[in-house]
Amino acid sequence: MADEKTGAWLERELAKAPDYIKAAQQSAKAHGATLKSVTIEFGEEYSTMCTLTVTDGGGTDPEIDKWLEKLKEKKAEQKKAEKRLQKEQQVIESQEDLYSMELQGKDLEDLTKQFSRKLSEKMVVNPNGSFDVRA
Repeated sequence: MADEKTGAWLERELAKAPDYIKAAQQSAKAHGATLKSVTIEFGEEYSTMCTLTVTDGGGTDPEIDKWLEKLKEKKAEQKKAEKRLQKEQQVIESQEDLYSMELQGKDLEDLTKQFSRKLSEKMVVNPNGSFDVRA
């Protein structure tokens, strides 16, 4: 979102949606009814309204149970993906000193010459007698 504050608020409210639904479902069940639909509206000035439709009949709605389970699974997958991305970023940061070079040639001698030429282009000679290869 363009507005960072609104985006943070909306993300926080959307994270609460499963809790709203589960609480409504449990309340309906406790009263011998079934939760049939839930509408969550996000209004202006950071207001949230939850509208529920409850009918007699008892039990829980299996569709909502399935949806809540899928939501939990997606949340777990998202956490795994975030951890994997974080690990990949750490690997990339730790490999900053590694460089790659692409060579194409007709034979080993040609490849060796190209490698020598590219390596010498990237080499920095230190006056103290050491050298450093940079990309």
